[in-house]
Amino acid sequence: MDKYIILGVGKYVVNIEEILDAQYEHRPDNRSYKILGFIDSDLGKQGEEFFGYKVLDTPKWLMSHKEEINVISFINPIGRAGLIKAIQLCANVEFPNIIHPSAIISKKAVIGHGNIFAQNTIVAPYAKIGNFNLFNYAVSIGHHCQLGDFITLNGGVHIADSSTIDDQVFVGPGAVIINGIRIGKRSKIGANAVVKDDIPEDVTAVGVPARILN
Repeated sequence: MDKYIILGVGKYVVNIEEILDAQYEHRPDNRSYKILGFIDSDLGKQGEEFFGYKVLDTPKWLMSHKEEINVISFINPIGRAGLIKAIQLCANVEFPNIIHPSAIISKKAVIGHGNIFAQNTIVAPYAKIGNFNLFNYAVSIGHHCQLGDFITLNGGVHIADSSTIDDQVFVGPGAVIINGIRIGKRSKIGANAVVKDDIPEDVTAVGVPARILN
């Protein structure tokens, strides 16, 4: 049985269940899985139950745990980076890519580890994707795009070809990034925005066309 831990408490765990159920349903080896619970840096949550799973401990639990554990993280980009850095050196920890069977990922794409590809996600040829990213329902990533680490693309986001999305970017539902655009580190793109120009680091852009908020 494969065992999983979720980093950070969040209700997106219900979709993680859906993705894992679909992944394991038709495995020829009949292997099964179990989500053991959450690990969270908030000491006040230890022992509490959220969405059907207990908060087991802080990241220190993984460091002392001998059994091999698969770790999934879907919390906000900055929180995700902090928690993962705390446990990345654990020898018993794996960060698998979680991919729903309905996702279409080109064999010519390059994919890192610890990513989540939800239902109906599309990744085109020669896209290059880093680590620990969350791609929600019906996200599409065009050919020759380059995406960094700890990125969140919400449902229905479309990244047109040859665009670059830097680390820890958050893109709201339905946003469109036009061909060849660069989004700088830690920036946020609002829901349904249309990005036609490069966006610098550490800003928020909204609207059609997207404009940077003062």
